[in-house]
Amino acid sequence: MCLCGLEMGKSDSCNFKRVKLGKKIYNRVDDSFDDNKRCHDCGILNKKGNIHHVFCDMEKCPKCGRQLISCQIFGGCDAKEYMEFMK
Repeated sequence: MCLCGLEMGKSDSCNFKRVKLGKKIYNRVDDSFDDNKRCHDCGILNKKGNIHHVFCDMEKCPKCGRQLISCQIFGGCDAKEYMEFMK
């Protein structure tokens, strides 16, 4: 189950459309996919406009373009200081 309330692997996209990094709010990246029909990690439908579920290893950081989960873990892009997912 994702923090957005949807079941991973069965929903097409995450409900959280924005993320707050540090003090700035960003739109979450909706164009980073693997080569499968569904994401290998969170199970979203790989299609432009769909957003990976929270903590998926395929999601890109909207600030630096690297893997968002790495920003969360290692503190890049102010993410370790403060991160909040928002609808």
